[in-house]
Amino acid sequence: MMSMVKRIKFHKSSDRLWQAIYLYKMKIIKKIIFSGGNGKVFNNKIKEASVVKKYLISICIKFRDIFIESNS
Repeated sequence: MMSMVKRIKFHKSSDRLWQAIYLYKMKIIKKIIFSGGNGKVFNNKIKEASVVKKYLISICIKFRDIFIESNS
């Protein structure tokens, strides 16, 4: 039986995130820094940086290579 995974809907303003993932996977950068409080990328009740961190870990980016700031 397949488990249900919640799909994240990214808006067009997420292009910087995709570029960071690309640069990390190509080994051009070693760390990803992401900031975002409760802006409009997802919804006003969820801290963007926390959701992005979970997403990055789910696509095999090392926990130690992710830095977030969620109060901006």
